[in-house]
Amino acid sequence: QLDVSAPLPYVNFEYRRMLGEHWRFKAGLGWLYLSVGDISGGQWIGRLAAEYITDRRWGFGIALNASAVNVDWSGIENPDGDNELSAKIDLDINDVSLYVRIRFGS
Repeated sequence: QLDVSAPLPYVNFEYRRMLGEHWRFKAGLGWLYLSVGDISGGQWIGRLAAEYITDRRWGFGIALNASAVNVDWSGIENPDGDNELSAKIDLDINDVSLYVRIRFGS
């Protein structure tokens, strides 16, 4: 079992474009890779979204999200101490999000 929380360097690119007076298109791609000791792996995340802006403060949208996590861990000690184990995590998360945007401030 491993439980770690730390700030990690994440590279993210985002493109936003207004399509007319009320519509906004957004696309994003992010990537993270980390190698610490016997643990190495990374994550990428992508997003395409369309948003309808109703007025200065409100809007709503839909987004397609995709994420993949790939982590390899070698050299895990068996509780008996005589065997080494390894682990591999391949996790894909894909979803559709419906959201409301509220803007505060001027």
